[in-house]
Amino acid sequence: MSQLKELKETYLKEMDLLKESCLMKMKELQKDDKSDEANFEKIKANIYDIFITLFQGEVKKFNTEAELKDQDKYTLFCSNYLNRFDTVPKAWRMRLDYADKNGLITEKVVEELKLETADIIKDIFMKASERARA
Repeated sequence: MSQLKELKETYLKEMDLLKESCLMKMKELQKDDKSDEANFEKIKANIYDIFITLFQGEVKKFNTEAELKDQDKYTLFCSNYLNRFDTVPKAWRMRLDYADKNGLITEKVVEELKLETADIIKDIFMKASERARA
């Protein structure tokens, strides 16, 4: 199995499990009338969804790169996807800074949650990509 195929299978499986876990927690919290906590789980699920979509887009793009060797394709793919962890959260960091400077507590908590979730996802990707490389 190619490295990219193995990465795709393991990474997306773990991401889907984590997203579904957030959605299940959200439903339980809603049943308990804990709307703030439920909203936080929904936000986390949305962040997982964003990075799943970005990953799938990168896979599709790289599956058409026939002129690259598998190892080169894999290395370039990982590099390009890792760049998303800098570009996507950039706006979240800006909103966090704004919320922090203006005493907007709820907005600050939301932006911190987004950034923390993105860091967790990046760590998951790094581990999955190392396993696929081995």
